[in-house]
Order: sequence, then structure tokens, then C-alpha cells
Amino acid sequence: MIEVASSIKASLREGDLFGRMGGDEFAILLHHTDEAQAKVMITRMKDNLNSSIVHLKTKVTFSIGVVSYKADKQTSVDNLLALADSAMYSIKHSTKNAIKFVYA
Repeated sequence: MIEVASSIKASLREGDLFGRMGGDEFAILLHHTDEAQAKVMITRMKDNLNSSIVHLKTKVTFSIGVVSYKADKQTSVDNLLALADSAMYSIKHSTKNAIKFVYA
């Protein structure tokens, strides 16, 4: 878990927020990032995660749910987390080891 957290932190910029939600679930807020930038950053982060665990003798997958929203649109953090959680679980219950982007 330490390697995963370290790899994620190394992929972030100053001003981005990162925290562990519980168990093997993390949340990241990419500050001032549009959808195209988020796709590049999260895809690169997943590649970095895969590289950081290649030496392990077990199979590890990363199911990642990403939510984008416009700052001028009313929403709550709880709503955004619920959308990201739903996207992540849809991957866990189907393909695994993928990224799903949704929009609030």
C-alpha cells in the first residue's frame, strides 16, 4: 500500500489533494484541471502505478473512477465522491484494471 500511495503522490502537482478513503480506496482532487488534462494525468498515473508494482509476485489491478465537473456548476463533494465510487465499482464488477471517466 505504501508503494501505491507513494506512486500516486509522485504523479500529483502542487495544489492537488490526495487522501486515503479507507482500505485500498484513495481520492484525488486535481485542482484547475480540465477533462483532457485529467485524462492525461490519470492515464500517466495508472502507468506509473503499474511500473511501481511490477516487482511484486502477485497480480494487482487498479480500478479508477474519475469525475470531472465545471466549477460554475452546483454540486457537493459527497455527490462527486459518490459518482467516482460508482464509476470505480462498475469497473471492479466488470473489466477490472481500467479507468472510467464520468461527468457531473
